[in-house]
Amino acid sequence: MRNHAALAFDPKAFLSRIENGKSTQEYRSRQVVFSQGDAADAVFYVQSGKVKLTVVSTRGKEAVIGVLEQGSFFGEGCLAAQPLRMSTASAIQPSRIIRVARSTMVRLLHREPGFAELFGKESRPESVIPKVSQETLAGMVGTTRSRVSYFMNRFRKMGFIHDNGGLQVHSALLTVVLRD
Repeated sequence: MRNHAALAFDPKAFLSRIENGKSTQEYRSRQVVFSQGDAADAVFYVQSGKVKLTVVSTRGKEAVIGVLEQGSFFGEGCLAAQPLRMSTASAIQPSRIIRVARSTMVRLLHREPGFAELFGKESRPESVIPKVSQETLAGMVGTTRSRVSYFMNRFRKMGFIHDNGGLQVHSALLTVVLRD
């Protein structure tokens, strides 16, 4: 039997060894990392802090689609030949973020199978929403806690969300929000 803990890939240590095609930047709370529609030319890694991903529908409705914590990658759509950003990423607290150019990432993924595995499992949806109170959520989206409670209950009844120890959001909810 192999010890899986010893074989676990450490992206933080790996990224620290990259010498070219990488930069690190500090972001203030609410500072935008990239905007929906920008050229998708790099992958990002949250070294510290938290990042919020939002999308805006054609009618101007904004929806939070994820909150990423320390140790998370984002912007990886560029690896799948996505030419433009499909969301906006912004810091929700002071954050330190590593930017790795697309060409550097592609080279690393070919060279390091353990690193490639981190992105191979992306085909299965995973929860990226940390535990937050309804009051905190209300502040994030600019409404009251009672409105958040009202919509959470409606979404639960409609089958868009499930709360079994952690909030799971059905992808159909995003489609509904973006069409609205």
